[in-house]
Amino acid sequence: MPEIGGNEDLYKAMLGAQQKSGAADEGTYFTWEGNGMEMVLINLLQEYEAFVNPQKGDKKGGQRPALLDPLTVKMGCSFKAHKKAQNIAQLLYVRQLGNAIE
Repeated sequence: MPEIGGNEDLYKAMLGAQQKSGAADEGTYFTWEGNGMEMVLINLLQEYEAFVNPQKGDKKGGQRPALLDPLTVKMGCSFKAHKKAQNIAQLLYVRQLGNAIE
């Protein structure tokens, strides 16, 4: 299977030239057969489960689901074919930007 993630890092790299700090959350699903609303719902349920029952070492543990966070301002969705995984569906939730203070 392909590696999970990567969009969050690319998003932060794009912001580097603008001197902004941005927060984003992403979800990756392989061999997705549902529709877009179902994918968003599954992602919301998984993030809520991690919020309610944080696991040790989980970076999202205890963090409010991105869809319910008032600072989330945009959402992106990508759906591409893949040779080994049949398809890859990804969600990216972008939070409000703020100027980086150094």
